[in-house]
Amino acid sequence: MKDELFLRGAQVPMTKEAVRALALAKLELHRARHLIDIGAGTGSVSIEAALQNPALRVTAIERQADALRLLAENRSALAATTSLSWRVLRRWRSPTKPTRSLWGAAAAT
Repeated sequence: MKDELFLRGAQVPMTKEAVRALALAKLELHRARHLIDIGAGTGSVSIEAALQNPALRVTAIERQADALRLLAENRSALAATTSLSWRVLRRWRSPTKPTRSLWGAAAAT
């Protein structure tokens, strides 16, 4: 997905298109059941993963209120599936073990 499709904020990181494509390919999500995106930022990884893999359960975790707002707006604008949920980092507990996880890819971009 092109970076321009995502709403962005001045203080909210976003994993860039090339890094996102590589990360999603390396995660082999077609073999996964549940992806946890920790430090989801704008939700670019979570949303693209959910759109590419409709059967995948995606949990985006973020602690910044601005990022959570952008993630929700991006999810609505890009029609991401209902398998995508998001949580505030400090309150999240997983009842199930994820089959894939990604930790703050935007910090490296």
